[in-house]
Amino acid sequence: MNTHLDNEELFGLFRQKIEIPERTQKRIEHTYDEVRRSCRMKEETIMPMNRRHHGRRLFATAAIIAILAGTVLAVGLTHTDFIESVFGNGISGREKETVTNPWGSTYTLPASERDEVDVERAEALVGNYIAQAGTTLEANGFTFTIESYVMDSNGIACLTYTLENPEGLDILHDAGGGEIYYNDADYQETGFRLVEPLFRTESGAMLDSRTYLDASRSTDTKATLVVYIAPFAPAEDADGITMTIDGYTEDADKSLAPPVLSTLTLPASSKVAAMEYSNGDISAYISPVGMTITSQSFRSDDCQIDELLIKYSDGSEYIVESEDPYIHNATVSAMDGKTIWMAFNRLVDVDKVTAVFINGSELPG
Repeated sequence: MNTHLDNEELFGLFRQKIEIPERTQKRIEHTYDEVRRSCRMKEETIMPMNRRHHGRRLFATAAIIAILAGTVLAVGLTHTDFIESVFGNGISGREKETVTNPWGSTYTLPASERDEVDVERAEALVGNYIAQAGTTLEANGFTFTIESYVMDSNGIACLTYTLENPEGLDILHDAGGGEIYYNDADYQETGFRLVEPLFRTESGAMLDSRTYLDASRSTDTKATLVVYIAPFAPAEDADGITMTIDGYTEDADKSLAPPVLSTLTLPASSKVAAMEYSNGDISAYISPVGMTITSQSFRSDDCQIDELLIKYSDGSEYIVESEDPYIHNATVSAMDGKTIWMAFNRLVDVDKVTAVFINGSELPG
């Protein structure tokens, strides 16, 4: 299958004369690969996508404002707030569902399961690594407040920020499973006020990311958002994260890509260590927030991880990936060559992990 988007299709979904930056094009292509791999072979061809993230976002018709209305907003983020937002169930899950797109073809989205988090245990595992940003940015009438973040030695990171606009957050839309995406319904007339923030390492390497809504800490004018980040290459210990916010100002040339409105660098914090599990062929490096998997037996750029299970000493287990039942409990993943990075959708207590199973093969600790 050809995994490169046709530019004419892409331009038709945006504007005819928009120039697509190289970094955006690469993320579009990567995401197309990710969706293709996650869909079953028996399903029909996936539709073209209209932006750099998931194709399924074309079919999210209900604005996220319906989820935001009437909920209670916490004032400021403590460690507890950060832990519950990133690892808890304030972000909604999803049952497995089959979606029919406007072209008539269908594809199946896996179930996504969230779980309660033991805040005390999470504090013991990652509390010393949570960095406070506390930075506020203004962009086209919206206020970003970047709150807290944590990084691990694999280069995987999680951060929380709030997005506020007293006139409402109609720019946010529900992509399912707690995920949101940015889109202006009337952008053809006015231009995008905001494009979903892009993330790079401080040294300039591209990062993949997905953004989720903590509905329990949001209102219709102020949303608490969680971003899960995965790298495309091994991380340097001293490398922080740069967040870039793009959008059209009133005087911008809308025939060009949206200009940069603001940039923020989150310095490298102390990074949570990862523990190794290996059977001599496949190696996994697991931290409380994510994992890296690598093997010389993987096909390059198609690691084909269909079953991924983490087992604990108390007999419980965390299904990260499963084909039957069809479950996907990673928030974001990125691949390069024979290595894949993925962020978890819950906290993993690494002190209680006894084994990892990948495609039926056990990786002891």
